[in-house]
Amino acid sequence: HVASLVVFAIVALCSTARHDASIYFPIESNSVKAGPFPYKPPVQALQESPVGDDPPGREEQRKREPGKRTSHDGRVHFVEPGSQLHDLVKKWKDSSITVSQAALDLNRIVSDVEYIDHKPSEGMLMIKTHKTGSSTVASVLRSLAAMHNLRHPVLFHGNKLHGTRTWDPRRRLDEMLNFTSTDGSRGAPYDVWAVHSKYDSVLFDDFLPSTGRILSIIRDPGTAMRSACAFFSNCGCPADRGNASVWNEFVLSHEGRDFFTKKVKRSGCQLNRMTLQIVGGVGNSVKYSNHTGKVQDWIEESYKRRHVLLVTERMVESMLVLWHEYNLHPLDVVFSSFKVSSKSEQKDEESIEAENVIREMSPSDSQMYRHANLRLDSLLGTSFASSKVRENAIDELETMNDLLAQTCGTVTYTDKHRFVYGYDNLTINVPSLQRFCEEKLLDGPQWHHRHYTSLKEAGMWPGKSQSSREQ
Repeated sequence: HVASLVVFAIVALCSTARHDASIYFPIESNSVKAGPFPYKPPVQALQESPVGDDPPGREEQRKREPGKRTSHDGRVHFVEPGSQLHDLVKKWKDSSITVSQAALDLNRIVSDVEYIDHKPSEGMLMIKTHKTGSSTVASVLRSLAAMHNLRHPVLFHGNKLHGTRTWDPRRRLDEMLNFTSTDGSRGAPYDVWAVHSKYDSVLFDDFLPSTGRILSIIRDPGTAMRSACAFFSNCGCPADRGNASVWNEFVLSHEGRDFFTKKVKRSGCQLNRMTLQIVGGVGNSVKYSNHTGKVQDWIEESYKRRHVLLVTERMVESMLVLWHEYNLHPLDVVFSSFKVSSKSEQKDEESIEAENVIREMSPSDSQMYRHANLRLDSLLGTSFASSKVRENAIDELETMNDLLAQTCGTVTYTDKHRFVYGYDNLTINVPSLQRFCEEKLLDGPQWHHRHYTSLKEAGMWPGKSQSSREQ
């Protein structure tokens, strides 16, 4: 990073509560660039493995890569006892270390080659979903890509920022294959993809051949729709963040039912929109709402491909599963909540009734949400040797979230590209930690603009338009 551009800051990193069971539904191309992951033909990724076990070759791959443990499943801690990070987390929890000393310790850890070389066990292909906390997950993926020198696309095309566009491989494949990555390299394949894009099998073949699975996040359909109506002002469904009854009364009315089931609306406020983004399908949500059979087919395939579905209301547990499934460093999954809170709230009877109506009208999303919770429970069961070990891991991650919140600062966005840094806690020089904080805490548009300007200043941004493919 060019010194004149480095502006570091932080928003409060949110420690989320343990999940509340009451919120859940009833149970019912062979040529690639050299990179950090060995190429696996798609057929290998399709071989069925027991839930929680490594696919063929993963264990040997871990042994070959420096700075990585050989296994997680049921045998190791989240933060390795005896490590610098473990000692720091313990001191922070016991309040036996100052903010300045903690920052110095963190600066040493994130600048050490052991951390930098700790790469994921495979490529990470994320399908972002609207109003689910996907920005939080994407920030985790973008930051680990930058900190571990992996390739993640910087979404500038034709000198314009496209950090919030939903990319469709069937329409804009050429552009998508030719983005410049965070390391200055040009074009696919990428190592990490955390971009709003429609699901398509070409994402595996041409974008991330180093993986055979996707990761995504899903939210309770009732609360997700409430949030979407409030966030997307042009949806047409009234909502007031300060007055829940506005949305409740609309949903419970005949007008509201007709709106959701009969009218064409923007994608962010469609019924079953999360499943539509993850699974793919027809664009009309009224027709798609009855395609639960297609969802069930995807669920069955997901066990073979070992897709990873995170759950908004269980963000801390979801991050632990992400850590386990991709063999990440514990610091990689420290997170700050963007736009969506993962904490459950007390609701009145009218709010519960209105959200239940949306759930009933969203059979595909409801089916997927049940599957995601069951899958998350299963993966947690194979990730840790006991519930006590798991609870300890939850506590460690929440402690690290608080640690980062206190050692970085505050950030205020002035427009879709720029931000203002405010920093009161420290006066010491911790450049590696400051970079780590910036990578963690910038939202998508600011992150993409930041990396675009950095590459341009360093003379690494391509001079010709990205609209044509490099030969």
